[in-house]
Amino acid sequence: MFDIRRFAKEIREMTNRGATIQRPPIAALLIDISGNLHVGSTPTPNAVNAFHRLQKSLVPFRLCSNTSKESTGALVKRLEAMGFGGLDPQRTQFVDGADSHGGSPSRRLVWTSIGAVAQTITNLGLKRCVLTICYALPQ
Repeated sequence: MFDIRRFAKEIREMTNRGATIQRPPIAALLIDISGNLHVGSTPTPNAVNAFHRLQKSLVPFRLCSNTSKESTGALVKRLEAMGFGGLDPQRTQFVDGADSHGGSPSRRLVWTSIGAVAQTITNLGLKRCVLTICYALPQ
């Protein structure tokens, strides 16, 4: 079993001896929205600026949320209102700028649990979803 305390102790001992620890290069980022980009309706400190810097960088990223209280579109609108620009609240937004009519779901920038369920229903060719929440109905 992995022991985080032992691992942390070994890292401290290595750095105390002057050893440098090489981290692997960042291949991509998966960012949980709630608590990292915002808390409630308030952006976290420096989050908007960091988000815009990330958009300009060459690092691929996706935003995710496990909320089941709102659709992806509603979440995108809230993020836009908080200053996280570059998201289109009127349609599904993809990293490469294409919309839901021309992009692949794997390129979608914002993922929610409701959006993932909706995509699975579409992929399975199902026509209706019986269980839904009023906030999720648009999706």
